[in-house]
Amino acid sequence: MEMLIKFQSTHPHGVRPKIVKKLVQRSDAEIALEKALRERNDSQKRLNELMKDYDYLLVNETVRECAQALHCLICAEHRKLNRNLAAINQFRQELRTCQESS
Repeated sequence: MEMLIKFQSTHPHGVRPKIVKKLVQRSDAEIALEKALRERNDSQKRLNELMKDYDYLLVNETVRECAQALHCLICAEHRKLNRNLAAINQFRQELRTCQESS
């Protein structure tokens, strides 16, 4: 891919600017890097917009750490009170029965 760049030079004695055009050949690696950076930036913007819709953040640095963190979140979710109302009600009933018999 080619890019056209304009260079301007002025003479110290006020001579009109002279425009020099130079054709620059960019390497495929530079183009690929620029594209990757642009895509990553776009991805970060989308993630930033979506963050408000989620309750947890998992960073996938290593598979082991991410899996462990995910397991901890799942365990915590299973133990939330609103997910265990039947068990709580049963506990309350047993507590009432114990209190009445004493």
